[in-house]
Amino acid sequence: MTISAIFKDGVFRPIGPIKLREGEQVRIEVFRSSPSNTRTIVSLKGIWKHASPPVDAGDWVTETIADIRHESTRKLEHLAQELSENLSHG
Repeated sequence: MTISAIFKDGVFRPIGPIKLREGEQVRIEVFRSSPSNTRTIVSLKGIWKHASPPVDAGDWVTETIADIRHESTRKLEHLAQELSENLSHG
């Protein structure tokens, strides 16, 4: 079972209802929620936007690099959109 909780005044307080019996003993493993990490990823959006075009345009290496830049930009924009939606619903 995974629950979300807030740590306040030295106590973990569940955010929603939990299906446990009163007085039931449990083990807890804590994973921090880290919205700051997702914002770092979102800030990568447009990373290739201001890249200078290569001097030797037209060869297969340059075209391959351009394809990689285009694909990584598309993936980062998609990821940024998903993360922004998750943060707004979250």
